[in-house]
Amino acid sequence: MMAELAAAKAQNTNLEEQIKKLHHVRLELDLMYDKEKTSLIKQQEQDRETVRVFIKRECLFFSTSKLALGSHVQ
Repeated sequence: MMAELAAAKAQNTNLEEQIKKLHHVRLELDLMYDKEKTSLIKQQEQDRETVRVFIKRECLFFSTSKLALGSHVQ
C-alpha cells in the first residue's frame, strides 16, 4: 500500500511538472502569436497605404495624360 502511495505521489509530481512546462509553452506561443498578429496588421496597413499611393498616382497620371492629349488634339 505504501509503495502504491509513493508511486501515486511521484506520478502526481511528474504530471504537475508537465503541466507547468505546457503552461509555459502556451504562454510563449501566445506571445509569439500576438507579435505575429501585430506585425501582420502593421504590414497590412502599410500595404493599404502603398495601394492608396499607387491609385492616387494612377489617377494623376491619367488625368495629366488626358490633358496632354487634349492639348495636342486641338
